[in-house]
Amino acid sequence: MKGYEVERAAGMPLNANEDWRNLPETLVRKIAAAVTEVAFNRYPDNDATDLRAAYAVYLGVQPTEVAVGNGSDELLGLMIGLFCGRGTLMTMTPDFSMYDYYVRFHGGTVEKYDPTTEGMAGFIRRIRKTRPQAAVFSNPNNPTGHLYTRDEVQALLQAVPDIPIIVDEAYMEFSDESVVDCINRYPNLYVTRTLSKAMGAAAIRVGAVASGAENISYLNRLRVPYTVNRMSQAAGVAILSEQALLQERITETIAARDALRERLAGANFRRLAFTPSGGNFIYGRALAGQDVAAAFQAAGYAVRVFPDGGFRITVADAETNERIFEILQMVEEAV
Repeated sequence: MKGYEVERAAGMPLNANEDWRNLPETLVRKIAAAVTEVAFNRYPDNDATDLRAAYAVYLGVQPTEVAVGNGSDELLGLMIGLFCGRGTLMTMTPDFSMYDYYVRFHGGTVEKYDPTTEGMAGFIRRIRKTRPQAAVFSNPNNPTGHLYTRDEVQALLQAVPDIPIIVDEAYMEFSDESVVDCINRYPNLYVTRTLSKAMGAAAIRVGAVASGAENISYLNRLRVPYTVNRMSQAAGVAILSEQALLQERITETIAARDALRERLAGANFRRLAFTPSGGNFIYGRALAGQDVAAAFQAAGYAVRVFPDGGFRITVADAETNERIFEILQMVEEAV
């Protein structure tokens, strides 16, 4: 199989949906103090007791209802391998490319659904018809930013109660339609989260999955041990304890996203089209073959582009967002 290739960007990175700011200095000092207490000669706490407890408080669930991993990627890979094996995984198109990688790594197949015309209702019908071993989708969607409502996701869970449904909420802090509070209502529900996006802590590679206690016990028994190192556990606990501070930054990011999106909507572009986004990014399509990547690269920025003409740009500070708009204007006006 083809291996997964990490994109190596030249220029200011607007391609990975990272926070444009480092963590606040007060929080960095708190993490540094916690790391000084780490016993480097000892293996990590395999149960990640403190980190799971902190994540449980943040998500409003019990520690027994949370498993943590080396980023949510590890947990997604674990669940796809366990649920699907050599079977079929249903997902959407476009969606997070790692879903494809994990299912093919285990020798399974990917069934993709395009929600453009029939939305969640069509996704439900397709799952009922094909009966995959599991289904996974990002909400808000990566890369389009499309957001499904709680009611839509719950309709899916009710329609196929015997099929594991993984809802990847990596960007849900930038929206408000989470179903994490539904994990005990739907035994087939698994919700993943990460500290890499809204929390601005991509460097430490910490993610979580919330589900019913029996489901989490099963995952914890079968996952690889010691995947979250002691330093990341300590940092994760410190970060999750400072939600008031981080929520201010999340609010700033949402405001920056919405301001840029409104600016683009008001520009009446004809060669570029943009869709509403529930993430910390904007998504657009080049309708006439403009080379968006080349324009940004020439200006010293890296953005994510897709073979079908789509492109995704991480929002940033006001000055950078103004530059993003200017570059897109130049792309629009290019002959």
